[in-house]
Amino acid sequence: MIKSLMQHRVAKLLGFIAVIPLLIGHGVGGCFPWDNSGSCGDPETQNYVISGSVDPNSSINVGHNLKILVGPINYMSPASAAGGSVPPITYSMTYEADNGGTSAHYMYVTINDAPGGNAIGEMWVHSLGKSMKLIHPAANASYLSVSFAIDNQEFDLPQSSIIAGSSSYTLSGGSTGAEGITMITPLEISLNGTPIYTHAASPIFVQPPIVFPAAPGDVLRIRAGGAYPSAELSSIWLHTPSGNGIKLFQAMRSSDTQYTSVFFDARYVLE
Repeated sequence: MIKSLMQHRVAKLLGFIAVIPLLIGHGVGGCFPWDNSGSCGDPETQNYVISGSVDPNSSINVGHNLKILVGPINYMSPASAAGGSVPPITYSMTYEADNGGTSAHYMYVTINDAPGGNAIGEMWVHSLGKSMKLIHPAANASYLSVSFAIDNQEFDLPQSSIIAGSSSYTLSGGSTGAEGITMITPLEISLNGTPIYTHAASPIFVQPPIVFPAAPGDVLRIRAGGAYPSAELSSIWLHTPSGNGIKLFQAMRSSDTQYTSVFFDARYVLE
């Protein structure tokens, strides 16, 4: 009896010794092989590239200046970049593995925080062989100070589209042209200086697609913010009479805490 009990205790001790490497590998109090909560796991590092087109090697056209705060980097374009371009910007983020959960973070971007602004190019972010368009080229972006949500799920959404042609232009919240524009912010849209849509500050509001007549060469201006709270704006797509769906910008929120902040103001030349 005593011999059997001793053998049992030795077996338990050997069993505990055998799993010590697992405890060390996962960290005491960390994620164990039998823990299926999804709240822990080995850290994983994911690499990102910010570039000026769907090509991750392309430069970013800078109208006046560019500031990016994301993860471990606090980037500011050199003064010599005004009106020129800057090389692609790389960074890495480390996440806890959570049994298939998605990784997400915010990228804070400021462009042309000087009076007048200038023309800017596209901006894309790339990771794991996928690309997401953040902003479309603008003839004049007098101000942009926003944060973009960078999430693995966003990379799987359409970045361009082709739909049936029409005789008018349409602004919508998605690639099909049927999605509404969601906002928690004042929004002003004008064509050649004439307002075509105005929305005052209010709780969350969804505006159905906006259809308007225009011609190639006309200038479309989108201005968001200007009263508290200037909070969030969904992606906005421009659908042309030829059927092209153009993503003007990725969903954004204000990164300015001022009560009367305009966080986005850009002009686009229609094609």
